Amino acid sequence: MAPGLQPRMAHPAGEPSLPARIGALALAHPVATALLVFAASRVVVWLGVIFADVVIAPRTGPGLWNVGEYWFHRLLRWDAGWYMRIVNQGYRVGATPQAEGSIVFFPLLPLLARGLSGLTGLRGFDALLVVANLASVASIGLLAALVRPVFGPKVAILSAAILAFTPTSVFLSSAYTEPVTLALVLAMFLALQRGWLWAAALAAGLASAARLTAVAATAALVAQVVLAGAGSAPRRLLLGAALGLVGISGLLAFMAWQASVFGDPLAFMRGQEAWSGRIDAGERLWRMVTLWPLRSLNPGAACFLAYTVVLAIGARKLPWSWTLYGALTLAIPYATVGTGVAGLGSMPRFVLTVFPAAVAAALLLEHRPRLTLAVLAAGAIGLFIATARFSGWHWAG
Repeated sequence: MAPGLQPRMAHPAGEPSLPARIGALALAHPVATALLVFAASRVVVWLGVIFADVVIAPRTGPGLWNVGEYWFHRLLRWDAGWYMRIVNQGYRVGATPQAEGSIVFFPLLPLLARGLSGLTGLRGFDALLVVANLASVASIGLLAALVRPVFGPKVAILSAAILAFTPTSVFLSSAYTEPVTLALVLAMFLALQRGWLWAAALAAGLASAARLTAVAATAALVAQVVLAGAGSAPRRLLLGAALGLVGISGLLAFMAWQASVFGDPLAFMRGQEAWSGRIDAGERLWRMVTLWPLRSLNPGAACFLAYTVVLAIGARKLPWSWTLYGALTLAIPYATVGTGVAGLGSMPRFVLTVFPAAVAAALLLEHRPRLTLAVLAAGAIGLFIATARFSGWHWAG
């Protein structure tokens, strides 16, 4: 027989191929696999920063700053500046509600960063990055752990992959509140899944000190206990009310602190007028019902519609408490910032906490390997571009 034409040796009977063994190992350890996938997505983020100037010229000018000396410091952009200011100087309110002030930004992320900085000596902006990135890693692991017993390891890994390669997941590597909020919300649902109601309420309470939309998780917790919990109706109502109070304790504490320091428990809401404009309740309601936030047809509006559709399709398979949380997490920014001057421009970032949509997408892709690869490849390209834009001071969500 001519050289190079020898037949391939078949695998011995019963012995799986190397790809099969790798697949089996991945499915046997979905959390570890999800973390490896997330690590791969962070390589894309690194490449996006390193080659950012090749993709798009960076913006320069007044109000655009740089801190730190390493590549990852280019992930400190836009709202990260406000969190750095809070860590270093504490909270400030604007001279008027129409003047920008740090009070509109919730306290958990800067509090954690300040604590870490005090314990370790890290600079404030480095501490912010460490807290956010640790929360991102925790989020991916918690998502896989939450989904696995419900839909199996394959969907668990795929859900994490979809989240990791979402183009705006660059914000999971920056000093933003989305990773901290998402980690705590997932911890709440995991605790609820295991019947640890008070632990779930505590996680939700902490999340409510990170972002206002986290109250959606508390609503899902209370609804689950009241509508599907054990015991008599009065007991379920009392337990739900108690859990609900704990579940919004972070928000209540923030409001109480604002009342004592600034004399206004809703200072964070009034401060939003600097970004959203002064719009009365009647006008906001009219804009909501007439779909005003969707008329701009910008990427944020398209993102809102896409996530709404995916969540609606997945609703027949997802646990109803997950769907409720996802729907409320979309509805809150639609009704608040979406009806203001800023519209839904930041929606591509906000949806990072809508984990049920990632699970719903994973369920749609579960038996479509080629489409899955195409979606993840497109996501990786989008993540690279979004990172390059973000690191060069271009708006990315």
